[in-house]
Amino acid sequence: MTHRTRGFSVIELLVVCGIIAVLISIIVPVVNRIRGQARLTLCASNLRELSHAFNQYIAENRGIVPRYGNFAPDKPIWVHKVMNQLHGRGNWTYSDLPKTKVLQCPVHPNDLVPTGFSLNVFAFESRPDWRGSPAMPASLIRNGSKLPWLLETPDWFYRQDCAFLMDDIYCEWFHVVYKPEHLPGGSHARISYTRHGRRANVLYFDGHVDVVRPGQLQLEDFDDGVRSRTWD
Repeated sequence: MTHRTRGFSVIELLVVCGIIAVLISIIVPVVNRIRGQARLTLCASNLRELSHAFNQYIAENRGIVPRYGNFAPDKPIWVHKVMNQLHGRGNWTYSDLPKTKVLQCPVHPNDLVPTGFSLNVFAFESRPDWRGSPAMPASLIRNGSKLPWLLETPDWFYRQDCAFLMDDIYCEWFHVVYKPEHLPGGSHARISYTRHGRRANVLYFDGHVDVVRPGQLQLEDFDDGVRSRTWD
């Protein structure tokens, strides 16, 4: 007796393909959300590690917090000071900045930026004029749990003349937030909501990291209420 093997009909194949398509449409967004959450968490972890580096710097420098500066040797940016804590003085070059994972957020699209974060360096006594300040004693901060400290940067950076650094990296000159236009909605905003599903990590001065959405951070949040003094 001859047995004939029955194959799949066209309708059955279409049904199977439809089921597979439905499963893919369900699984892919879930996988993307899991990946996105993992990157958000890693970015937050890097911010916490930078908080520890800041605290170490403060402990070793008579309670002074690194603040405003630029790439010039006499006024190095805050990243320079944190790198001294992470790598030790004299054991790194500017070309190491983009390769130092703790200074980066893993979803940042540019691999040549010195850091994926910008530091809040508002002179807290400057309302309503608002300006940046140099290094200052950490003891003056009154509401550390509410004061934004490090923000995720946007995707764009200026490539300017960094010849004196002798390294091929983007020169985002300040990596700091010190003007109202640097805040969300400003003409030169230095916080990004384009990643993490319109969310952004923010490190606060007391060391905790929170996730914020557009509209949550206001200009007044960056003023700690410290009154007029100038620090060298």
